[in-house]
Amino acid sequence: MYVFVDDVNNYKSLSLKQKRDIVKNELVKIFTFSRWNEVLAYLDLPPTQNPDYSHHIRAIARGNYGVGESQAHREFKEFISRNPQLLGLPRSVGRGEVEFMLPSSDVVDVLFIHGHEWVVAEVKSHISDIHDIYRGIYQCIKYQALIEAYQKEIGVSPNCQVVLVLEGNFPENLLVLKNILQVEVIDEITID
Repeated sequence: MYVFVDDVNNYKSLSLKQKRDIVKNELVKIFTFSRWNEVLAYLDLPPTQNPDYSHHIRAIARGNYGVGESQAHREFKEFISRNPQLLGLPRSVGRGEVEFMLPSSDVVDVLFIHGHEWVVAEVKSHISDIHDIYRGIYQCIKYQALIEAYQKEIGVSPNCQVVLVLEGNFPENLLVLKNILQVEVIDEITID
């Protein structure tokens, strides 16, 4: 079952974060395997091409991303904070903390603390365009590192999960990036 680890018993005894880290590392190896085009050629399939995402960076630089907050974003963030089950957490976790500030002055949209695990939701409402969702992928990576650093500072064993939560659909042309960077996404959430 755990063919990617040498000692199955040791793997079973690891924390959830340690198990996630092992799986993430293995998936990165798969997604960044340098000889995929040889495998595809052998199977008579077309070669892959690395997508060019530079147009998102230019659009973000030109736009008003990260400046101010829309009513739609505020309402979606509040909705997520009241519904931990949407992130796979039990309802008993209670309401998440909205706009949790980190020592870097970065502010995460919603933070849930469930036992020893901190779960962060970076939310994008239905008005977020593909460029803002692209930005959200990188926000998740940044928040993961910042939360784990903060947990170390306060004497808590680093155990954090950051999820990009979308009211709309996740854009198909960002799927490769999401997979390479191992960002978890939950999309098509409807506010009721």
